[in-house]
Order: sequence, then structure tokens, then C-alpha cells
Amino acid sequence: MPGQQVEIRIASSHQGETQVHTARAEMFRKSDTTYYRYREPDSSAMGNTVTTVKVGKSEIRIIRHGDVSAEQTFTNNGKHNGFYHTPHTRLSLMTQTTQWKLAIDEAGYGQASWSYVLWIGDERAGDFKLRLSIREDQG
Repeated sequence: MPGQQVEIRIASSHQGETQVHTARAEMFRKSDTTYYRYREPDSSAMGNTVTTVKVGKSEIRIIRHGDVSAEQTFTNNGKHNGFYHTPHTRLSLMTQTTQWKLAIDEAGYGQASWSYVLWIGDERAGDFKLRLSIREDQG
């Protein structure tokens, strides 16, 4: 059974630059977790990749499958291992969340924002800020 269509907007900031990505996503609910699944745009460097954003009561996980396989997990003040794989690259990641705000309602709409430090292997790659917004599909 297909999920409900929603609009998902992800704004990512790093070193003073912000990239914004908006997509139509399918929303599914299972217990206390909401899943948002969308295909990465052709204009992205991710090729044929489907992204799932999994939002629980105290955790957000971003999972990618396809030409790019990746996983990153974020919790309030949490440290989590992840990965980023392409046909040409395999990277081990670690995220450490430094700021956290999760305000997504029971219907699956709302916003979340968090800041984190990203490590690639043993090297600090930088500080990032993400803002996730979900609303009813206007299309």
C-alpha cells in the first residue's frame, strides 16, 4: 500500500554555505517511527539513489540505497558510526550531535534541526547544521 505524499525540505549548512533540497516523499508510519522515502534528483551527484529519513521519538537516521549507500544516525548529544559507499569510494563516518531540536507531530509534519561534527575516518571533516521540514504535499 503506498504511503502518503508529503513535501520534505532539507537545508544543510557547512562553512557559511547552505544547500537546500526539496522533494516529494512517501511517508509511512510504523509504531512510534515515521519514514520518509524519496528518490534523489537527477541533478545530484548520487545517481540512482533512494533516500529514507527515519524519524523516531529521539533519533533521526538517514539511509541511502542505490548508486550511493550511506547511513548516518543522529541523537541528542549522541556519537554514532556510519558509512558512505559509492562504486569508487568506501568511507567510515562518525557523527557527534551538538545541538538538537525535534518538533515533528503525531501526523508526521513539522521540523527538526540539529548540528553535528562529522569525522571521516579519524579526521574531523567539519561542523554541519541540518534543518528538516515536512509538510503536506502542495503538488
